[in-house]
This record gives sequence, C-alpha cells and structure tokens, in this order.
Amino acid sequence: MNFFRKNERITLFAQFTSQTLKVRGSVTLDLPLERDTQGNLTDACIDSCSEDILAKLPPQTVVGKIYCAIPSRGVSLRALQLPKVSQEQIQQLVPFQIEKCFPLSADELTWIACPPEGSATEDGLDFSILALRRRTLDRYHNVFEKLNAPVRWSLSLPGLTNVENRTVDDGFHLRIGSHETEWVRFENKRPVQLGVISLGYQQESNLGTSLAKELQALQNLTQEPPTIHLTSGAAGVEKINPLLPSITQSGSFHLTELKAFDFPEWLSLQEAPEKVIHGFHYITGEAGVVRSAKREMYLWSGVALGLFLLVLIMPLARPFLKYSGLERDYNNLLEQKENLPNIKRELEFLQLLEANRAPYLDAIHVLSRTSPSGTQINQLNMNRRGNVSFEGESRDPDHVEELRSSLIESGFFYPVVVDEQTPDERGRKVTFRITAKWKSDSQRKALPKDWMKAPESSSRRSSGRGSWRGRR
Repeated sequence: MNFFRKNERITLFAQFTSQTLKVRGSVTLDLPLERDTQGNLTDACIDSCSEDILAKLPPQTVVGKIYCAIPSRGVSLRALQLPKVSQEQIQQLVPFQIEKCFPLSADELTWIACPPEGSATEDGLDFSILALRRRTLDRYHNVFEKLNAPVRWSLSLPGLTNVENRTVDDGFHLRIGSHETEWVRFENKRPVQLGVISLGYQQESNLGTSLAKELQALQNLTQEPPTIHLTSGAAGVEKINPLLPSITQSGSFHLTELKAFDFPEWLSLQEAPEKVIHGFHYITGEAGVVRSAKREMYLWSGVALGLFLLVLIMPLARPFLKYSGLERDYNNLLEQKENLPNIKRELEFLQLLEANRAPYLDAIHVLSRTSPSGTQINQLNMNRRGNVSFEGESRDPDHVEELRSSLIESGFFYPVVVDEQTPDERGRKVTFRITAKWKSDSQRKALPKDWMKAPESSSRRSSGRGSWRGRR
C-alpha cells in the first residue's frame, strides 16, 4: 500500500430544488429534502444529506470546489443605479446602496449584481440586484460544511446563471421544475422581474391547461405580446413537448422551443465554471475565503497593534486615569479631618456618661437571678448613691435569709440587711423588707468577668424562676 499517495482533488456540481438535492461530478446523487414551515432545510435533513455525500465520495479523494445552484424562492430583485466608476469602486459602493433598497442591512443579505459591470446609460450604470437572506443561504451551506471546501453559489434559472447576460434574450425565461416553476423577465439584457409559480410537471394532472393560464397571467405584465423561453429537466421536456402546440394557440405570446437544462450537468461541461456563472457575495467561495482570511488578518493585526500601544501608554496615562479618584479621596479625608473635633467631643461625652452611669440594670439583674423560687418583689427603690431597698413576700421564711446570702455572695452588694420579716396570720407567706448597698466602682471593677452570672439559689435551681413585680 502506498501511504504517500496524494489525494485527488475533485469538483462537485450541485443543485437544490424544492424537493431534491442533485449532486453530480465524481458522484451522482438525488437526495430528498425536508423543509420546515418557513421553507428552510431541517437539521435532520442537513445531517442526512451531509452523511450521504461523504459516504458516496470515492476513496483517496478530497473535494476541492463546489458549485451549487439554489431556487429563486425568497430572492428579491431591485433596480440600482451608480455613477460611472471603476469595477473596484462598484464592489465598494454596491453594499451601501443595497441598504437603501432593502429593509435589511448588507451584512444580513447575500446578493448578485446583474450584470456585474452594469449597463451603461447617460445617467450612469444600471444594475439589477438579486438579494437573499444570509441565514437562508447559511442553511444550504451547512449541507457541505463537513466537506471543508469553498462553495460558489448561484441561481438555477438559466438567464440568471450565465454571467454573459448580453447573450440572454429579452422576455420571460421559465424553468419548469417537477413541483414549481421559476421565471424571470429581462428587459435591455437586464432582469427586471422575478417570481415563482406553484406549478410542476409532476403535480398537475391537466398540465397543459394550467401552464397556459400561468403564461397568460405573465402576458398581462407586458404591453406587447412577450417572448417566452421555456427550459426544463429531461423528464419535463418529454412531458411538456407534446403540449406546446395547444399552449401556443391559447395565447398571443411567442413561445420558443423547449430546451433541456440541468444546472449540474451543464456546469460540469464548462471548461472554466467559475467564469461563466454569477456568484452570490457570500463568504464561502475561494475569493470569499481569501477576503475573509485577509479581513481576519487585518483585524488581528489591528488588535495586536492596539494592545502594543496600550502597553506603552498605560504607565504614562496612569496618573491621569487615577487623578479624579485620588482627588476625591483627598477631599473626603479633609472633610473627615474637619469632623474630627466634633466626633472627639461626642466620644468624650459618651465616655463621661458611661463612667457616671449608675448600675441600675446590673443591680436588677443580680436581684432577679438570686431571688429564690416563689419570691415576689412588690416594691424596689434605688438611687445613684447605691442605696437599694425593696419589699416583697415569700412562701418560706428560709427564702428571705437565702436571698440575703445570695446577694452577698454575688459580690455586687454589701452590706445586705433584712430590716423586716413578718409572717401573715395563716403562716402561708412572709412579708419582708431588705436594704442593701452596691459596692463602689473600684470594687465592682475588681470582680471577675463572669460576676454577672451570680449564683442561683438552690430553691431557684430546683423550682424555677421567681416572679417579679415592682417599680423603680
């Protein structure tokens, strides 16, 4: 086996119709197509066609170029006039004029300028622009994407396929397909009208009558009896030729001889296919690939140059970029400095309040925590000098002494004196009055950090909290 054998480069010729995809060249395929409600190829159809083409390619071959024609459904035609300029300037001016003629931008369209160099008149150069949505052509292009070959796109109508439109006769040119008929009207060697008729030689049982009616409708578009040029595939020619005499007698138009025309077969016989067909301005063909590569090269060169200049400028531009932020921060610091005296006075005032604050809440907390279960505080009096006096009642006389001991053990009060302890007549509860004095600030500061967790009385731990009802 020769591993160093060079792969042979082949050229494929293809044509999309409403129902099928024809591929000719080194392979011969007629693949059915499936379209969605908008007429675009479905994803499943694209994948199926791509795999079928790849499977039929001869071994040791690589697809070098693809020439493909698409139907004219969805193509719009507009007249355009430019001043007399060079061919290079025409390519630059056409995209700007397209945006004036069509509701979409030039980036959203692919187009053919017909004729490419324009028709010279006294006012300038006249063109006919045939435009198609780019996303429609993208769907067709996805079929050949796996072949990694440039594609040159054209229209399948004979009058619009041939670059040399000067050889195209004026009048109507119809291509009768299997399921639909495409037509284009030429005036002064330039297309002026374009359309699609839902009529095919495989659809109509009464084909002669239906075709005659459509030709009469086209006749109404002109003031004089038009010349109608008919083309069709080989199968269509066999079916339509016997009907031509009756069709000619039904109208006042001039009907030429029906010719067989299949785009793939016709183009495969040309010595230089790229020179005889119109091509859409679409970044797929060889020229489009070159333009795309050059555009990408210029883009990345510009990006690299911009980044290099940015690296050089950044050290110099940093002070100017940060000046506004630094100025704002400096002004904020000045404002804060002006506010420092006020903040200092407020802080000193709060510190003075904290230092002179009487520990009322601390005293209440210790008293609440050390009160035995069932003890009720009815009245509580405190003053800033630390004198605390409270009256209450308890169910057990021992609780009074236990409360006094707990207050002393807390380390917050000293001394603690039971001034009065009186049982009631039934002996069920004891009324008491206790006076105490909290320790000085220095003595309280010497207490451990957990002094607030005063020891609970034994009766309180076993029975729950005592009740609190009193007033300051």
